[in-house]
Amino acid sequence: MRFLAFFAAFSLVGLLLFLPFPKRVGANGNYEVEWENGARTSETYASVSACLEDCTEEELLLGREGVSGRMAVSAEYSKRFALLAGGSLAELLAASYPALSPSESLALWRKFAQVGYYSEEFFAYGGSGFSRTERTHFSEVVLMTGNISASVLQRSGAEKLTLRAEAQLKGSALFGTRIKEFGAFAPYYAKEDALFLSTPGGTRLVAALPLAEELCITEDIHFCDEGALSSCMALKTLTLPFVGSSVSPDGSDYDGRLQYMFGENVPESLKRVKVTGGALKTFAFEGCRAIEEIDLCGIAWTAISRDAFVGCYGLEKLHTSLKNPNIEGNFKVTSLPCGCFLYEREVL
Repeated sequence: MRFLAFFAAFSLVGLLLFLPFPKRVGANGNYEVEWENGARTSETYASVSACLEDCTEEELLLGREGVSGRMAVSAEYSKRFALLAGGSLAELLAASYPALSPSESLALWRKFAQVGYYSEEFFAYGGSGFSRTERTHFSEVVLMTGNISASVLQRSGAEKLTLRAEAQLKGSALFGTRIKEFGAFAPYYAKEDALFLSTPGGTRLVAALPLAEELCITEDIHFCDEGALSSCMALKTLTLPFVGSSVSPDGSDYDGRLQYMFGENVPESLKRVKVTGGALKTFAFEGCRAIEEIDLCGIAWTAISRDAFVGCYGLEKLHTSLKNPNIEGNFKVTSLPCGCFLYEREVL
């Protein structure tokens, strides 16, 4: 009886905290769910588990016969969700994990059990606590601090990589992995299938999705990490705001080669490149023998070296404002309305 009285009091407090409905009801373990069609039903743990689709920090999300439903959660559930979604490694290890309702426990288990938190080794949520783990296979890897090796990411089989603020990812860590999605915490952010880092000196391109065949980076960035695109071995088309290590060629450590962005190995699959800004210095496209089309429309001819295309033996078309570029082979020249010239290889 004492237990029933305590539970009733707890449920009442929960109701006051989480009005309006839905809410958990009764001492018999039933839950009240509010459906998008206006219906409210009392559900057992078994029925909730059968139709549980997802969860957020504020509620459990259910679905049945095409109709969505919502179920309220406790304050402890919300606290734990926030911790697992954004807590530091120290916070996760130091936290207590009191018992939740069965449905809440199930929801968090489904949400976070396949997440591997990495900081030189893997940690994981086990439903009743958070600790080191011998597991190596996860659907998502959260890089808490430092870097992670490509071999560890490959073995994990993860398709999502999330970076916390203290992560220090290198683009080469994605080589040969199955990563298809980035998650990011400031100062990192993900956009255009790429990962960026905001710094006091400007925005850096850090990495890109390894399985991308088309990559179009239009973000206003200032720097590129060496090898940021080194995992992108399937690329066919690429749009960049500049070529090399930075948009400005004035720094003493400036490297103006496309190879710099790929860690020296530009993929043979890459056929079309468009560059919208920056400078094209001598040997900008060195080692890019497989590229067939280069578009530099919008870049002033004064920012383009005649020898930027040395080594582009497979070049078929060049769109540029520069007259008489040093390109291998015989090309016909057409003046374009934009003020540029189109150089097209002639077949003899």
